[in-house]
Formats: sequence, C-alpha cells, structure tokens
Amino acid sequence: MGDLSMDFSDKAQNKEKATDEFYILSKYGNFLAHLRAATALADKAGLVADSIYNQYSNQREGLTAAERGEFAEWVASVKVVSTDTGLRIAAGVFEVTGAKATSTKVGLDRFWRDIRTHTLHDPVEYKNRELGRYQLLGEIPEPSWYT
Repeated sequence: MGDLSMDFSDKAQNKEKATDEFYILSKYGNFLAHLRAATALADKAGLVADSIYNQYSNQREGLTAAERGEFAEWVASVKVVSTDTGLRIAAGVFEVTGAKATSTKVGLDRFWRDIRTHTLHDPVEYKNRELGRYQLLGEIPEPSWYT
C-alpha cells in the first residue's frame, strides 16, 4: 500500500495562478461543502413546510402544537446553519483574496456587513437555546414574532 500521508509542502511555493494554491483550493472546497449543507437543510425545511401545507390547506384547524414546534425547529436550524455558513464564507473570502480585497472599491466587504446585519435581528444564540431546549428537554417553542 502506498504512502497515504498528505504532502502540504507545495502550498508555500509560489504558483503561477491562485487556483494552483493548495490553501485556496482547500478553502473554496470547504466553502462549497458548508454551502451545500446549508442548502440541503433549507430544502428539507421547505419539504416539511410543503407537507404541513398539503395536509392542512383545506382546513383551518388540526395542526398540533407539536407539529408546529417541530417545523419551527427546522426553521431555527436553517437560521443557525445559514448564519454560521454565511459568516464563515464572507469572512473566509478575505483570507484567500488578501488585504486588497477589503477595499471598498472591490466591494466584498459589503457581503460580510449585509450578512452580519441580518444575523443581528433575531440573534442566532436565541435559536441555539431554543433548539437545545427542544432537543434535550422536549420543549416546544412558544409562537412569537420570530417563529
């Protein structure tokens, strides 16, 4: 069996193109993996919403507190993961593009600020706590303006 150890020694060498750099390729690969995970989670929450809608669209009553709470926790999970992923990618882009990319002329800083601003409304820590209470204690979240 051959040597399975990874050789990272070439990452410090100058490359002709940025896309030849191990570090850059690795970062973007990580960004893609997390983006796909967030997208898959959002798609699953959408399927849960569709199921609830299809089951109860012809009647005004019937949705139980447990069903509503379960759906609320899918939505909370999407909020947590998409926030973490968005901030990770928006900040990580500067790691791979360098200091010049922080210039307002380039405009990448706007993406980080926009994501950060969205995360300040209905902070993720509240969703994390809600998810923890649901998972560990079986508590269904109370309906609010944020659920």
